[in-house]
Amino acid sequence: MPRSLLLATDLGARCDRALERALDLARRWQAQLVVVSVLPPLEQHELSEELFGQADWGPSLGPLQYAQRRLQRDLGELAAGVEVSLRLEQGAVGPAIARVAQETGCGLVITGLARDAIFEQPRLGSTVTWLARHSEVPVLLVRNRAHQAYRSMVLANDHSAHCQHALHTALELFGEPLQLSLVHALELPRAGLLTTPYTQLEEQARRQAEQDGRSFLAGCRIDDALRQRTQLVSDDGEPARVVSRYARDHDSDLVVIGTHGRSTLSHLLLGSDAQRLLAQAQTDTLLVRRPAAATDKAE
Repeated sequence: MPRSLLLATDLGARCDRALERALDLARRWQAQLVVVSVLPPLEQHELSEELFGQADWGPSLGPLQYAQRRLQRDLGELAAGVEVSLRLEQGAVGPAIARVAQETGCGLVITGLARDAIFEQPRLGSTVTWLARHSEVPVLLVRNRAHQAYRSMVLANDHSAHCQHALHTALELFGEPLQLSLVHALELPRAGLLTTPYTQLEEQARRQAEQDGRSFLAGCRIDDALRQRTQLVSDDGEPARVVSRYARDHDSDLVVIGTHGRSTLSHLLLGSDAQRLLAQAQTDTLLVRRPAAATDKAE
């Protein structure tokens, strides 16, 4: 298990859920928690007058002092029993988070999709997308409260080595779930381009997906008991919709995505629709980038 975790927060209220999950994991793993907030460069931004510089406040707080106070307040007694380190950075959000994770040896970055009007920063959704492309460690995007450990996982599966690596990473981090589903989106041609009946093409695609799914599962390093209860799911539709719909309908705890593949799924998740997808999903999401050396060898 990671000996150090990084919680990236923009100080917004919705990041409270990411804080809860980060503290829960830190306790389970007996890991240090590094909490980082990235502020815009002082020379490029002035804080809102509604919060700073009002005459009846007396001497105004600077942004660094204000952020420090908020971080300490949010942690409070919640962090009892957890070794916590606070870091305040300035500049581009994604690179700053990645840099701190590397400097502190963190094995997992945890964040949320909160928005805070105090700082005119890029929305955290764009930061998550940047981290998915560049972070050397997995990124856990938290949306739900940490009532329990992750019991059900959904892998967005394109049958690639990138997805296999993502699955192995998720199991190493969170342990064997009670339920594992490998969800694959069928890629069928548009109706206007068909020369074969659609139902026949769909049946052929489902049979191929079943065969590919079994081959993929056979190559995974997982316990036989988990292999036996793993569900192979395929459905027609856009990959992001297929995966998010399945996770929603089955009340799944965690969606796992390998972010370095070259399939339709990977391009959709990391393309122009990424922020919309991240904002609409209702399930915690683990983004795993395959190491460059492994990718080069595979390709």
